Amino acid sequence: MVWEVTLRNLKNDWKYKFKLLFNSMYTAINLALFTIIAETLNPTEGALPEDYGDDGFLKFLFLGTYLWALFTRPFEDTVNCLPEETQKGTLGLLITNRVTVTKILMGRFLASFIISTCLATAVVMPFLGLLGMLTMQTLIMLPVILLVFFSMMIFMLCISLWVASFSLLFKKTGVLANVFIYGLKVATGMYFPVFGMGNTALLLGAIPISSGIVLLRDIFITGVPQGHGIEGKITWMGWETTPAQFIEFVVLSQVIGVLALAFIAYLSIKGYTKKAKLMGTIETY
Repeated sequence: MVWEVTLRNLKNDWKYKFKLLFNSMYTAINLALFTIIAETLNPTEGALPEDYGDDGFLKFLFLGTYLWALFTRPFEDTVNCLPEETQKGTLGLLITNRVTVTKILMGRFLASFIISTCLATAVVMPFLGLLGMLTMQTLIMLPVILLVFFSMMIFMLCISLWVASFSLLFKKTGVLANVFIYGLKVATGMYFPVFGMGNTALLLGAIPISSGIVLLRDIFITGVPQGHGIEGKITWMGWETTPAQFIEFVVLSQVIGVLALAFIAYLSIKGYTKKAKLMGTIETY
């Protein structure tokens, strides 16, 4: 049933080709702006691994912009899904046909994610080649890339479901989606290397999307995982700035973080749906 809802959303989205074109242009403009930033700013010495090279900060921002381009639109579309379905008069119809709120939201996220991935990758792929980030070593690490990417996608799906569930009780959530996604981008190191911040970095880096982006940056820029953190600044619970320690950190953050958020999202949707039925704020009759 989730796939049927996903196909429905894909067909609807494909009707708005100008919107798809604009989204692609938006990604390209972001890449251009962050290229300018990379040329004018430099991170703290030691915040990025030495193997990143002289143009490491440019590649750092480039990949962060690309990866977040894949997740931003699906998140926003999912958070706004229920109000939009209500406005179109289709929410009650879907629920009457035994399509649960969870399936409606998952179908919305997956459809947007597929489109965003195709558009952003089409824009970015030539530049990855020009910057030397498509190497044989990158291809060898492809299974790891796909596994981490899938984990990040599940995490963002859970985040989207959790935040979207708020609209079951509050019909007007305002700029909730924009505030939340901007805060998540900052916290996960889209704009700066989180492991240059000292012990605070371990809290931010423990977010699955954060550790995943750092690892994917390592693989695309150098071909292998790197050690992260300024020597002497990160000492919490025996942390060392070594590749082995970082890989262990990534695995733990992905497994624990994704499972914990999936559980929270499930409880939120179930609980809020039940309350919405009692309050009459969802079309279930």
